[in-house]
Amino acid sequence: MKKLASFIFVLTSALSSPGFSEDSSPSGSNPSSSTSVKKSLVANWFQVTGGAIFDSDGGFSGVTGLSWIPTLLLSGNWRLRVSLGAMLANLGAGNGFFVGDGNLMLLYTEAKPLTLEVGGGGQYWDGRRNFHPQVRAGLGYRLPSSGLGFLHAVHLYYTHIFTPVVTSHQVMAGFSIRL
Repeated sequence: MKKLASFIFVLTSALSSPGFSEDSSPSGSNPSSSTSVKKSLVANWFQVTGGAIFDSDGGFSGVTGLSWIPTLLLSGNWRLRVSLGAMLANLGAGNGFFVGDGNLMLLYTEAKPLTLEVGGGGQYWDGRRNFHPQVRAGLGYRLPSSGLGFLHAVHLYYTHIFTPVVTSHQVMAGFSIRL
């Protein structure tokens, strides 16, 4: 785990584009001209979340997670985000298990400071040794940049997890940080 954290830190440092700001176009470009926007990658964003998984059999599981969320500016108000993370499920039940989580999300930022997110991916539930596809929708609120340091935004997500036995729904809230 320590080697993975070191790898992500080195990769984040190497890939981060200093000219990109979530609130503006890359430095040197004209924000009113969509043809002048250059693709930029910000790799030093992370997300901390907590929430619950509910299933159609009445089951409930507390869950918490940490994700690396590198984001690519596509053009104007559009961004593409990869979310790679790990969660712990069944918190407080005494039989917690690891959940690997990966998503590709499309973000739309026209209604600043709000961000709409849609996408999908999958979860690997180690406790059950199964991979489950998922679709996710989210809403983010970017915090003002002054005085908040590394805190970037707060998020709320709904995820539908496709499992063969029961229907599972995940509701998560969290915040993103920029290192």
